Amino acid sequence: MGKPLWKSKEFWVNAVAFVLVVLALPEFVAVIPVSWIPYIALLAAVLTVLLRRFSTKEPITSIF
Repeated sequence: MGKPLWKSKEFWVNAVAFVLVVLALPEFVAVIPVSWIPYIALLAAVLTVLLRRFSTKEPITSIF
């Protein structure tokens, strides 16, 4: 038995990282300094690996 995508912690970590990177883009009102983008990406990658290693118990079987 699996779970839907939206119940995945990894999905939410990546969604938040995406929003943070978009908020740092100079095309928008830079809410976050552009210099933080590499650190946001690194943190998201590390959290994704840790979640996959220690938190994944069941596969994602559907989007909804």
